Amino acid sequence: MNLAEDALLRGMARKRILFIQHAGALGGSAYSLLYTLRALRPLGFEGEVALIRPGSAVRALYEEEGFPTYDAPLIDILAHTTGGWARWANARSVVQLVRQVLHWRRSGRETLRLLRETKPDLVHLNSAVLAPSAFALRRAKVPFVWHIRECPPNQGLRTAFLRQQMIAARWVVFISQHDQEQWVRGQHGAVIPNFVDWDAVRAAPTREQARRAVGVGPDRPVVLYVGGLSSIKGFRVILRAAALILRRRPNVVFLMPSAKPLLAERGLKRNLQSALAKFGLGTRGQMLVRYIKNKGMESSVLLLPFATNILDYLAACDVLVFPSVKPHFARPAIEAAAMSRPVVGSDIGGVRELIVPKVTGLLVPPGDSNALAAAIVQMLDNPSSAVTMGCQARNRAHALYDAQVNVCDIARIYGKALGGAAAASE
Repeated sequence: MNLAEDALLRGMARKRILFIQHAGALGGSAYSLLYTLRALRPLGFEGEVALIRPGSAVRALYEEEGFPTYDAPLIDILAHTTGGWARWANARSVVQLVRQVLHWRRSGRETLRLLRETKPDLVHLNSAVLAPSAFALRRAKVPFVWHIRECPPNQGLRTAFLRQQMIAARWVVFISQHDQEQWVRGQHGAVIPNFVDWDAVRAAPTREQARRAVGVGPDRPVVLYVGGLSSIKGFRVILRAAALILRRRPNVVFLMPSAKPLLAERGLKRNLQSALAKFGLGTRGQMLVRYIKNKGMESSVLLLPFATNILDYLAACDVLVFPSVKPHFARPAIEAAAMSRPVVGSDIGGVRELIVPKVTGLLVPPGDSNALAAAIVQMLDNPSSAVTMGCQARNRAHALYDAQVNVCDIARIYGKALGGAAAASE
């Protein structure tokens, strides 16, 4: 940081930044925001969070570290990312889209009302789906930074509409070059990747401690998958690959935190789930369990409860697998790199920016279980090469995903946004 930038940041000390957060559950977005808040604090910024989907777990995540939170449930989104969007062939999805469009103006009014009550110096929208808020802030000439953490699912009318909203917004941040290219054809905004909580990495358990915690012996190869039951993160792909691998390497263990099915405990829903299971149907989790049982993989594929600290599992594994079938910035991939673990991931937008083939990991065609299985076996059959890849990955993570560096980039954008707002008010 040069002297001019240092002076700029000192001049912004104690500025209050209101983050509007779309996620109502713990996950990559929630933790990415937490790491941003933490890294901004030493620079003198005061971070506060507005939750449009208030939830006790997410609220506690921020409040326990001293970041004030506000509930803003009347602010709605415009869902249009690979994680979820309205499909014309799905009646329920169309109803959702209609509701969101009808709530567009209300969401804008509620966003401005929230600002009148909280009086921040700057607003930081934490997702592409907060387009209604972005539209209202721009029209009201309120300074804001729009953080785009998702990729569009297609290039239709809704993508074109949101592209225009992003281009009209002056300060836009993308977390990957792929997302920037898909949203605005690479012609607007800045690319600042997510970053790693290095303090948490340093505090992670040793390999031996982590393996004891999950009941896995020191000599068994461990493959980690952390996508839960998400279709876009490829849980079906990894299951088929696991079945192929275990034929050749029956001693391999697959750890799958956040993939343990949650079934209803009682009542009509429980009875319905039990009845459907008798006909080979049921929930996604029930079908997952049935597949594992039919393949005789119960002792090798460990479905574990929801996990908030993936680093504990990364410490236990030899290789992380991220078999996404849709473009995605894979936070687990950069955390694996920080933990010196190589990654096998899909050769797809977002993921391919995080893995250097044959240097920090391997890339395979998305949805190809055979290729995925072959790449994992290649890693396990060459442990010294895998260790070298892990070391290279850690070096790369230090260079690209350092919180201090990347948050300073965000802070510079804050300075420009606040400077522009001051000039406009004179």
